[in-house]
Amino acid sequence: MGSLGQVVLEPYTPADGEGCLAIIDANPEHFGPGDREQFASFLADPKGKYWVIRDGDRVVACGGAMTSDDNRLGVLAWAAVLPEYQRRGLGSLLVRASLRYLAEMPGVERVVLETSQRSAGFYERHGFRTVRVLEDHWAPGLDRHDMELVLDERRRAEILSD
Repeated sequence: MGSLGQVVLEPYTPADGEGCLAIIDANPEHFGPGDREQFASFLADPKGKYWVIRDGDRVVACGGAMTSDDNRLGVLAWAAVLPEYQRRGLGSLLVRASLRYLAEMPGVERVVLETSQRSAGFYERHGFRTVRVLEDHWAPGLDRHDMELVLDERRRAEILSD
């Protein structure tokens, strides 16, 4: 694939639903049985902030963040990138937007996510650490990694200055 066209990060709208589901469909090695249905349910009423990244008119990545009811815990949710667009910085763009959204809320103390061993290294590069592994949780050979990032004042300042 050649260079990226005009890449735009914008808020998710219901019209983006099929494009987001196509991203999940294109990444079967990253998602387990039933994930597509759970994701479709999430897209029907996304919480917090959820974004899409477009290359021209095509949705090529999606992801977002929300908080717990008491706003002390941030959660990254349903981040995915079309395979042919991976390793081009789009996932990092989504993570940075999500962390900025959460860092702007003074009560958020930690940010958590659930992912697989196939994406854990990506999140480690953004400051997350694995706190628990559940083998074969999502599907045989697809382990769940519970990860967290402590949002102390130093880290919050780094995120907000990025």
